[in-house]
Amino acid sequence: MRLERVEFLSEKPASWEEQTVNLRTPKEAAEKLNVASVTVLRLFDSGALSGVVIRQGARKRVVRFREETLERFIASREQRPGK
Repeated sequence: MRLERVEFLSEKPASWEEQTVNLRTPKEAAEKLNVASVTVLRLFDSGALSGVVIRQGARKRVVRFREETLERFIASREQRPGK
């Protein structure tokens, strides 16, 4: 068996900091959208709201939502009076 040398970085590269994403729980997303968390999950299941599946288990699924996705969802639902 061949062992490879692994180097550990003492500091995170700048590119990692740029990739930081603010993920919201279904409860936090629901508060932002002013709906119930079960509604957020139904929107996700229907495909109306995209999210990130962190873990998919036999009985439990962990889903998170990007702040930008929630903002786009709100903007896509805006309507002008009379329409």
